Formats: sequence, C-alpha cells, structure tokens
Amino acid sequence: MRSIIYGPGLLSFKPPGECAMTSAMSTSSVDAPAPARNGPSRCLAIAAAFCAVFGAIAPGPAAAVSGIEIAAFVVPEGLRVNDTVLFNVTVSNPGPADATGITVVLMDGNDTIVSSAPFDLDAGETRRVSLDGIIGGVAGSNHTFTAEASGASRSISRFVDRAPLPASIVIDSLDVSPAERNDLPPDSAGMFEITITLRNEGEGRGRALLRIVGMTGTIANDSFELQGGESQTKSYSWKVKGDRRHTSMATITGDVGSPSNMPAAADLHYKAQAPAFEAMLMLCVVAAVSVMAGWRKR
Repeated sequence: MRSIIYGPGLLSFKPPGECAMTSAMSTSSVDAPAPARNGPSRCLAIAAAFCAVFGAIAPGPAAAVSGIEIAAFVVPEGLRVNDTVLFNVTVSNPGPADATGITVVLMDGNDTIVSSAPFDLDAGETRRVSLDGIIGGVAGSNHTFTAEASGASRSISRFVDRAPLPASIVIDSLDVSPAERNDLPPDSAGMFEITITLRNEGEGRGRALLRIVGMTGTIANDSFELQGGESQTKSYSWKVKGDRRHTSMATITGDVGSPSNMPAAADLHYKAQAPAFEAMLMLCVVAAVSVMAGWRKR
C-alpha cells in the first residue's frame, strides 16, 4: 500500500512511514515552510481509507473444499412425466481425510427430486448411491438433472416426454362356437365354447377381472393383466340344456374402458325323434287286435 503525500508543490507517493512534504520550488530547509501540524495524521487517514477500499474488494481466503467428487451420474433415456426413475450416482473421496455426513441430492432444474440418507466415506473410498425419483415438471421439453454432494455437482440433460396414457381395457370380441346345435336328443345337454379377447387401449399396464354368467349360473371368473397395447384371448366351456336360445353376459371390472360388458348367445335345438316306445306298442296292439278279429270272422 502506498500513501498519498500532500505538499505545496507536486503530489508524490511514498511508502507508509515515509510520509513527508515535497516542494517543487525549493529544496532549502530555510525557504521551505514549516510542515503543517496535521500533515502526518492526514496521511495516515488517507492511507487507512485506501486500505479499507482495497481490502473490501480483494478476494478473501478460498473456502475450504471437502474433496468429495461425483465420479459418475447416470440418468436413463426415454423419460416421461410421472415416471419413477432409478438414478445412479457414484461418489468418491480421493482423500487425504475421511468425510462424514455426505448427502446426495438430486435436482430437476431448481426442484429437488429426492435426497439420500447421510453416509460416510473414508479417504480413497468410492460408493454408488441409487435413488428412485418421480419425474415432474413440463412435458415435451429438456430437463437438466443435477446430482450434488458436499459441494460437488454433476449435471445431465434429458428430454422428458408426456405421461403415458393410462390403461384402458375393453372387450374386443366375444364369440360362441358352434353358434347353433340341433342334433341332440331331447333333454340332453349341449356343449359350446365361449372365446373372449380383451385389449388394452392405453399405454400403461392394467388389470381386469372377467366374469361370464349365463342363465343357469357362472361360466367363468378370471383375471387378465395386459401391457399397453396388448391383447389376450381365452376360451371357456359353456354347458346348456333346453330347446331354445341361450344367452350369456361377459363383464369386466378394473382398469377398464368402454364397453365393459358384452352379450353372447347360442341356439340349442333338439333333433326330431322317432315315435316313443309306448306309441309303437299301442300300434302293435291295435294291429294284432285287427288281425285276430279278422280271423274270427272267418
């Protein structure tokens, strides 16, 4: 720091402690005016002011660095809003001292996604921290994800798409085979096969509970689990009795769309039968009586 020296002539700069009056007109001690009584104090005041100004703007000592480093940060691709994502952060302590109370914080822009529990790292130790976080924010844009730990940070940019469409399961088709039976004897039971196809019109995984009932009771109770866009087909046996049209109804509940129910029908008709035994016996008796009557007339 240099001090400003005031005098009746030119201004000059001298180191602190050498503050003096300098004359531009004469160097004679006789001709030079006596130094002002307040000269030294004025020099000290000005020097103190300069020191204060430069001390305020000069950089201070560097903040202590923990030494913790984020060696790797893995963020998966293909992100969507509302996805639960596994983030992997590798934290290392190159030393030379042990570190305690380290917390890994995951950020999406300025928003905190999730934080880890505090942990310690010995000098030279490395640890991978895996954290599940839910993606939020604006869909259809780039997000900057940042991992922070004890002053160290690392960022990765990823595109985040819209949220997937929820599961929407519908009855795609319901068929009965054969559609009609007319070759059974009276009072016999007819066997049919019901085939049903469920389809998930959404993008997320969904579940549906299927129930098929007929006029005489429950035909099927079953569950379906379908990925987005997936279809599944199952078949069930259907036993009916009676000469008429038989109907059934398939209903699904759960992650369903519309329609959630659909009817099915099958026709059962008995074939024409020969005369019954009693009728045949009666005809035989009548014929025999007629023959005997004819013999008696002879």
